[in-house]
Amino acid sequence: MRCNFEWLKQWVPIKVSAQALADSLTMAGLEINALEPVSAPLSGVVVASVVSLQPHPNANKLKLCQVESGDGKPRQVVCGAANVSVGKKVVYAPSGACIAANKIGLKTIRGCQSDGMLCSAAELGLAETSDGIMELDDDAPLGVSLTEYLKLDDNVYDLDLTPNRADCLSVLGIAREVAAIHRCALHAPEQAKASIHSNAARITAKVSEPEACPRYLVREIRGINPTAKTPLAISERLRRCGIRTIHPVVDLLNYLMLELGQPMHAFDSARLHGALRVRWSQTDEQMTVLGGDVVRFDKKTLLIADDRGPLAVAGIVGGEDSSVTAETRDIVLESAFFSPSAILGRARHYNLQTESSHRFERGVDPHLQTQAMEYASALITETLGGVAGPINEMLEQSQLPTRRPILLNLDTLQRQLGVAIEPDFVTDCLSRLGCRLQAVRGGWSCTPPSYRFDLAIEEDLVEEVGRLYGYDQIPAQLNDNTSIKKANDYRAQTRHWADYLSTNGYLEVITYSFISESQLAPFANGLDTSLLKLSNPVSEEMSVMRPSLWPSLLQVLQYNLNRQQERVCIFEQGLKFLVAENDMLQIEVLAGLAYGSALPEQWGVETRRYDFYDLKGDIENLLGPFGDALSFHRTTQRALHPGRCADIFVGDQCIGCLGELAPQLVKDYKLPAPAILFELQTACINEIAVPRYQAVSAYPSLRRDLAFVVAAEIEAASILNCIAELKLDYLIESSLFDIFTEDIKAGSKSVAIKLIFQDLYSTLDKHTIDNLVHNIVVAITDKFNAQLRV
Repeated sequence: MRCNFEWLKQWVPIKVSAQALADSLTMAGLEINALEPVSAPLSGVVVASVVSLQPHPNANKLKLCQVESGDGKPRQVVCGAANVSVGKKVVYAPSGACIAANKIGLKTIRGCQSDGMLCSAAELGLAETSDGIMELDDDAPLGVSLTEYLKLDDNVYDLDLTPNRADCLSVLGIAREVAAIHRCALHAPEQAKASIHSNAARITAKVSEPEACPRYLVREIRGINPTAKTPLAISERLRRCGIRTIHPVVDLLNYLMLELGQPMHAFDSARLHGALRVRWSQTDEQMTVLGGDVVRFDKKTLLIADDRGPLAVAGIVGGEDSSVTAETRDIVLESAFFSPSAILGRARHYNLQTESSHRFERGVDPHLQTQAMEYASALITETLGGVAGPINEMLEQSQLPTRRPILLNLDTLQRQLGVAIEPDFVTDCLSRLGCRLQAVRGGWSCTPPSYRFDLAIEEDLVEEVGRLYGYDQIPAQLNDNTSIKKANDYRAQTRHWADYLSTNGYLEVITYSFISESQLAPFANGLDTSLLKLSNPVSEEMSVMRPSLWPSLLQVLQYNLNRQQERVCIFEQGLKFLVAENDMLQIEVLAGLAYGSALPEQWGVETRRYDFYDLKGDIENLLGPFGDALSFHRTTQRALHPGRCADIFVGDQCIGCLGELAPQLVKDYKLPAPAILFELQTACINEIAVPRYQAVSAYPSLRRDLAFVVAAEIEAASILNCIAELKLDYLIESSLFDIFTEDIKAGSKSVAIKLIFQDLYSTLDKHTIDNLVHNIVVAITDKFNAQLRV
């Protein structure tokens, strides 16, 4: 929701700055995403009038304009706009004026001097594009600065509203909040009355589904001026709120929607056939909506129709065949309350999200429709002329939402907020929010206003009091019942993982848990799982719960490669979602990806790409505290390169895998080179004991190196596991330090092992170590048919 400061000041006598108001709204729960000026800085730009026009002597498309800006001294300006004409009020930037950082000067154009320029809305930063110079209203005073005339020293608020605060999707709603926060009065601007023709016919309408549309009002306005234009003040406010002008009738209804929060629609009377009907759609009905798309309806879509068929999707969008056009003379206005349950999800289903559906899905004030109809009628007849007929209202009172009283206990409020709040403040606070209060024993009976659908239980009222009291005024203190729990080693370990990766060149990313089927298509044969599809997705791009974090990470990689980032190391902690035996599993994982050069480009080390062993080393360092319990075992996974992937074990438990992306997936993702990926199931190590501190020996360690010739298919890890299974005293480390095949018989390889011995309490003698080494040699030669190289 966008709303400008100047518009708010018409409703509330604000005596604080725009920034101070933004801060107070954010602290009260209406987060301000941005506070933006409505235009670039302007200096010396004024309202002027075109006194005379002459053809340019040296250019067919240019004109010589005499422009007066109120000082009685016409100035010559060269202009090529097609819409410039004598007597028109225009925006004039004389020489010496500034638009943004650009200073306007005297120029000679095709041999004729031009003292400044006539400006278009695009040149002033008030529109993205313009067909000609900006035209002002006929009553615009000459010589007045444009900043003053259009109130361009204004700011626009971009509010990030939570879905429960639909009441703030209007200037009125935000003004109510401002008045409550700053304890000032709310003053509605005066609204003109529409001219009512006593002999006008009452438009006929029928509501077949009162549970979906409890209140429906229609009125006909005849004889509007088709050549009239939207007043500049209204079109400018629409621009500041991010809505483009279309047609005066549509613009005025959009203006009303922004101000009051009630969406409305207008039909061209001449294009209607018979009575209007509010009904559910029928099988295979279709309609061309505004914009030209043809929509085929399924059942349970609420429509506005006439005798020939659908005219509009109720609360969402109108049809093109009944829309208001430049030839329209008579219109039918519609003002309705549609039940949110009847509208919810339909706009997304048909991909027709509109400002109207955004409000009706969340709920509008069910008592606002008559006021909105009168206001819209007055705006239209005042701007476009015409006379309004009587209002025809269809009302099913029993189907309208009702607000039940909520009991608020003072002790509960003070306990939950953690601060003693005076009863008088609570009464004043809730009254300012529009609630009707009645004192009861220990608290209040509070009936929320019709527009506050979010107030339903006692905790909602506690929140309202707390935010108006000021969260920053509530002291930070521990609750008396708070107990400090013992640290969870598992949680501490996962935090260590993120810290380690971040300090070693990896960047943390956060991606959506929803992805598209097309995003998973390259993984169709690489993920051993059924897809968990959403029945009501936000969009096609978010229709499946991710069965792995890898597709999202690869999309991040593609995004960065497309922006010339050649080295990408990223990780994410999050959930993946699997289907097992008709049940959904949520598994917390840590996943990462490395791509590009192993080290940043430099002179000291030759550039090479990340490979399997680089990522394996990062995982070993990451899980280093698990010591000898950590191991890697060759595996196959269809998403990874055969022969370049491994399962990761801690003890006997598999906690993840790593490997190089499969060649076919490298091709599908159009990657210049393979990416290396890993995934760890963090919850799998929840029950694994975290290593504890051990004393450090003050005595020297001794090293022995052994080299064995074994069959080429024997993994070095299995030899190290064989040594570990002996559980020898004094052996504190065993590791691989060399493998080679030169001068070794075919089908064999040499594996060199480093052994470190040390005692905590004394220096080891040669005899003890020789016995330990002998036991190792015997075990390896017997188990692997190995030969000791000497």
